[in-house]
Amino acid sequence: MYIKIKQIIVLAAAFAVTAVLGSAARADVYVYKDKSGVLTFTNVPNHAGYRRVLRESRGQVSDGPLTIAYYDDLIQTASVRY
Repeated sequence: MYIKIKQIIVLAAAFAVTAVLGSAARADVYVYKDKSGVLTFTNVPNHAGYRRVLRESRGQVSDGPLTIAYYDDLIQTASVRY
């Protein structure tokens, strides 16, 4: 149970850093969960086991500043769910 919570926190932090530092970058994001439960994220899936979790945005991208508070609801929802 502790390991899953730690994975969620690491995942949320990785998404937050990626969103802040790479706000202009756009790409589909795929995830694969192996038999040990390890999640692997990529933008270039190399086999059929990957599933898309984030579709590339074709619309307008805001270049405005993001704040930490922007992610509070997302983190709270994930913490309740997992």
